[in-house]
Amino acid sequence: MKFDPLQHYAHHILSASIYSLRPPAGGAYQSLLTKGLVCTVLDRQGQFQTELIMIPHSIKTIERHTHPGIDTFEYHVTGDFQFSIGADMVPSTIHEGAALGEVNQLVSVPQDLVHGGGFKEGGSFLSFQHYLNGVPPTTVGSSYKMSTE
Repeated sequence: MKFDPLQHYAHHILSASIYSLRPPAGGAYQSLLTKGLVCTVLDRQGQFQTELIMIPHSIKTIERHTHPGIDTFEYHVTGDFQFSIGADMVPSTIHEGAALGEVNQLVSVPQDLVHGGGFKEGGSFLSFQHYLNGVPPTTVGSSYKMSTE
């Protein structure tokens, strides 16, 4: 298996204490898509960062889009939804009482891969990001590009 620094970073964050997170000094918070989608940066280390993406009950769909220059792994935290990644649909449901590590998987979304989501009652996920080509990390929403596919 090829070594993947983003996957290594994601596993490090998931196995570390919450007290080891390093949010940016000035904070990084963004409301996206004029629909109330909220993102906040929980950790930033060089070109890598972790954002918590929160989707309110009112949002049923996140349109297909890309994030040029950012590779990500997505990790489901709450809610019942499907990731649309390329031509694949990845269902994800958290059952009452289940520990996150028992049911979750890292879903790889390389830069420029079209993706989106469908939600029943809102939800949230962690987005582990690797900003490529020396682009300084901000929030993943700053690179949101609607897809025509």
